[in-house]
Amino acid sequence: MTMHTGEFALASQLILDSLRERPATEGSQLLPIYGVVIDLLVTLTRPEVVLSLVTPAESERRQVEGLIGLTVGAGKGARTPELEATAARVVRKHRAAMDTAIRMPYSDRATIRRAPFEKGLAEASYREKAALLRHVTRSGRRIEAEDRAVRGAPPSRVVSRRLVPGWADRVTW
Repeated sequence: MTMHTGEFALASQLILDSLRERPATEGSQLLPIYGVVIDLLVTLTRPEVVLSLVTPAESERRQVEGLIGLTVGAGKGARTPELEATAARVVRKHRAAMDTAIRMPYSDRATIRRAPFEKGLAEASYREKAALLRHVTRSGRRIEAEDRAVRGAPPSRVVSRRLVPGWADRVTW
């Protein structure tokens, strides 16, 4: 997957928020931090890094701390309130998009069948405007089974054979 405008804007916003003295937002003033933004961008778009920042199996606070650490380490900046707010917003948005991708139904009327993970990722990254989600290649660690369970009974013949019409009429309550 290639880098797009959303990823670059996200990386530059994170770097600018980590700087104590912000440069003017004109293009020529941003040239000194361009290399740092690209370094952070390359790191943020690695599939294993993105997966660690968006998976629902990890705590949100740990993911925010990880994003802040990556930003401060890449830009030699500092931890600022603006950086903390931006990192929390980014992680929250991408976690919600990942949750949408995992639970996305196969079609509008589907209640049991889930969409393939790749289709869910592509659709959720577009719907939720989660730029980093395009770089995830696998689902990561599994979340709780009851959370992953689909609605309805399994399409098993064993279950349907056990259900005898009128069985409730013969039961003594």
